[in-house]
Amino acid sequence: IILVPLFVIFLHETPSYITEDYVLTQILESFYLGQAGIIIIIILFIGQEFTGSSLRTSFLTCPNRLKFIICKLAIVLCMEIVLLVAVISLCILIAQGYYNINLLSNIKHVLTILFPACISILTFALLSGIFVFISQSFILILGISLSLLLGLGQMLLQFSSFFRNLPLLASMNCFYTHPLSLYYPVWQGLGIQIVWLLIVFVFATLILIGRNVG
Repeated sequence: IILVPLFVIFLHETPSYITEDYVLTQILESFYLGQAGIIIIIILFIGQEFTGSSLRTSFLTCPNRLKFIICKLAIVLCMEIVLLVAVISLCILIAQGYYNINLLSNIKHVLTILFPACISILTFALLSGIFVFISQSFILILGISLSLLLGLGQMLLQFSSFFRNLPLLASMNCFYTHPLSLYYPVWQGLGIQIVWLLIVFVFATLILIGRNVG
């Protein structure tokens, strides 16, 4: 996460002519790579419940398991929002200073471009966290999530366009200033990702309610 603002500067060789579109592309690409840090934090935060007798202790403290999972995810969501606000602010300020381009004068357009990417990051990180409740293994979910993020998803897409329905690939156009026809349109992709989130949340809740930790 700390490296995200640096990605904005060093991810690609700086062209001789800097445009706002180029800077926003740099920021979006940095966000895509930087979400790995958020995913790791969220998975480890929820995964700690499955080490030792932590989950049993949590259920004794909060017997209502639906309330427990909602509280956990609410904490996760707040953590993500704080991290994203901090990263966005740093990225804009560093990009403005380094590239000598005034992003703040057109901040509404900048935030309009970045907002879908933020929603995608929030949703995918929450999904990863919920899958930990289902698998009860943070190592497994950490491996799958990072693999999809860092290239496995693109490899699967080469075999069949069906794989663009995966939650990460569905929202890939959120990280492009100019959407690609290979992926779903921005808001359609986010819709698919949110449907994934709702289905997995219900499934995880049912598993957690029926789980015996005694």
